[in-house]
Amino acid sequence: MIRELAYIGVASPRHEEWLTFGPEVLGCQLASRGADGAVRLRVDDAVHRITIRPGKRDELLYCGWSFANEAELAAYVTRLRLAGLEAMEGTAQECADRAVAQMFWVTDPWGTRHELVSGQHRRPGTFWPGRQLSGFVADDFGLGRRAHPS
Repeated sequence: MIRELAYIGVASPRHEEWLTFGPEVLGCQLASRGADGAVRLRVDDAVHRITIRPGKRDELLYCGWSFANEAELAAYVTRLRLAGLEAMEGTAQECADRAVAQMFWVTDPWGTRHELVSGQHRRPGTFWPGRQLSGFVADDFGLGRRAHPS
């Protein structure tokens, strides 16, 4: 069963603007740049959750959906294949780029790539927001949710 939205990848001709927009407006932390010059942003202890790649137009490239472990991921991929969908295995390079241990992917009827992953890499205790934030929680909740008052 899908546990969380692990990450998203988009393309933009203005990807460099995210170097300031991400930290200063959204409060994200900058992560290491991608080999293609992509800007990567952190919102929690995951190595990165948002990737903005250089592109000719603004577009959604992929969404990553996380599973609790490899067994749950494998069971889900089996169900997809039994339903007649082609689930492709991600390459070692794609897994390294997304900072995950394992990946399969499918394309929906509108052409969006959905990546099914396990073992998202994390660096516990290392997230530092780009600006002061309050009431935002991510980590085990994916890309974030509003915290409930105590």
